[in-house]
Amino acid sequence: MVLNINENKVKIFNCSRPKMTTSAIGRTWDKYATFVIDGKDIPIYADTTWGKNGYFSINDKWYKIKILEILDYIDKNISCVLERGSI
Repeated sequence: MVLNINENKVKIFNCSRPKMTTSAIGRTWDKYATFVIDGKDIPIYADTTWGKNGYFSINDKWYKIKILEILDYIDKNISCVLERGSI
């Protein structure tokens, strides 16, 4: 699937719900950003210790997105559209 952010298409992947618990190696989960996707405020969570991906849920389905691909859009209140298809 694709997340359309200001006409820039960012690939997202279906995934299972991540286990957002801390472990012995010190894994930390934080709310990384909030995007407006299809008119809804959707928080994006990231493993800020080891992770390279952000995770978010829409209608009980979880998706994974590469954090490096969305850095330019963080904290800019940008509306996004979830689209089927590929880049």
